[in-house]
Amino acid sequence: MLDGARDPRVARLHTGSTPSWCLYRGNLPPALADAAPHLFHLRAGHDYADIFFRVGWRNAWGILVASDAEQPLLYRHLRTLLRVRSEERKSLVFRYYDPRILREYLPSCTPEEMDRFFGPISSAVVEGEDEGDFHLFRRTGDGFEHLRVGPQGSAAQVQTWAPAVQPLAAHGPMVLRTAQLEALADPALREYQERMIAWIAKEFPDDFQRLREKGVRRLVLKAKQIAAGYGMVTNVEVTSVLSLMLVLHDEDFETREVNEWMRSILRNGSIPGAQKARFILRQRLDSI
Repeated sequence: MLDGARDPRVARLHTGSTPSWCLYRGNLPPALADAAPHLFHLRAGHDYADIFFRVGWRNAWGILVASDAEQPLLYRHLRTLLRVRSEERKSLVFRYYDPRILREYLPSCTPEEMDRFFGPISSAVVEGEDEGDFHLFRRTGDGFEHLRVGPQGSAAQVQTWAPAVQPLAAHGPMVLRTAQLEALADPALREYQERMIAWIAKEFPDDFQRLREKGVRRLVLKAKQIAAGYGMVTNVEVTSVLSLMLVLHDEDFETREVNEWMRSILRNGSIPGAQKARFILRQRLDSI
């Protein structure tokens, strides 16, 4: 399964002679059709298979699934996974075909959830976090297992699941528990948070000791929200706001009335976003 939203080259694959099926149904506008997830029949030796492994692998283009089921049955099952609901019955889009999401979701599943997700699928393969690694999730004779395969082909068993005791209904949307939804936050944001945790632990050890990992994650989200309010959206710009909060020892600096001069700098479009924190700190030092 390939995600058209990840790279425009995916759209060129499914608009050619490649056997593929769009998981969104209906008469779609071209832009939406290009960005939709597609099911491809992977065939060794074909150009699109080579492109996937040479370009798409390690760039989160999609996932691999194996099944003995006929294409229509597999296709219908994969479509049932696109819409899920929360425990509060809120309808959600589930981008399970993003390997960064699937490798977080499946380890959190109960045996019953694994059985519901897999349906006619016998195994699923997703790229790993490290170069050369990949994750293999598959049915076994008495349940499921998760293997992590290294660059040399060595496989280590990570997790096993017993058989499902009370299989979930195959119709209707799956339910994603609250804990699972929290773990499936934006993968790019999660990766950025991990980098910031390591950075703060090294550069601001006292603050890290005070905030701990949970507090750092919350602080990153707050810095991202503040930065976005001033049109600062890149990770470098968010980091500049985050560093400002840490240097000032004040995560609420932006809301304080006395700091209107800081807000005026953040609003100033003539100052590059990544340099605004430096301007603020320079003026702060000059005023001392």
